[in-house]
Amino acid sequence: MFFDLERFWYLLGAVQFSVSFVIIGMNKLIKLDVFGKQVLAIHTNDGWEMFYLSEGGKRRPATEIFVPNFVKETEIENYIEDICHEWATERHPNVRHLK
Repeated sequence: MFFDLERFWYLLGAVQFSVSFVIIGMNKLIKLDVFGKQVLAIHTNDGWEMFYLSEGGKRRPATEIFVPNFVKETEIENYIEDICHEWATERHPNVRHLK
C-alpha cells in the first residue's frame, strides 16, 4: 500500500496541536508564536515548511517566512526573530515556542 505523505500532512494540518514539539517519522514539528501569529514549522528532508495556524486548527502556507534547511531546530526561534523583527510590537516583542 502506498502512503501519501502530502495527504497525511494536509489532514494533520486540520488537527489542533496541543504540544509544542512533535516528532513524526523524520519530520519535526514546532509550534511557535511569531510576534503574535501562530506558526507551525515543519522540518522535512527538503527543508523547513512554514504555516500559519488558525483557532480552528486549519493552516495556510506562511510564504513570507523562509527558513533555509541549514537552520537547526535549536536556532529557529532566533532565525525567525531576525528575519521578521519588523512584526514586533509592545504586546508581542519576540518569537517563542507554544505549548
